[in-house]
Amino acid sequence: DLAHDLGDTCAEVLGIDVDRGAIETAIDHVRHNRPRGRVTFSRRDISAQSLARCLPAPAGRELVILDPPRRGTDPGVIACLAARGPLRVAHIFCGVEAIPEAVSHWLRS
Repeated sequence: DLAHDLGDTCAEVLGIDVDRGAIETAIDHVRHNRPRGRVTFSRRDISAQSLARCLPAPAGRELVILDPPRRGTDPGVIACLAARGPLRVAHIFCGVEAIPEAVSHWLRS
């Protein structure tokens, strides 16, 4: 839902999720809502290695929305995303106990 909503305000949106059902639902939303921007989806695990392979080279103003599972992000994901130099990051948490460690990773990266 986040990716297709951003499609009306961003020129290009790339949504990545490991869950096939989430990707299929997102594609269906885009098909019915027809956002103005280019919205694409990729089903893959979200690791530093997979992101390095699938993300295009950083170009201009980039926004990141990171919504990991309850267990948090895999090692290296925050550093990989921070290295891209995004303009803004929204990191969503299922539990407040994960916030201090993640913020520490963002600050170091």
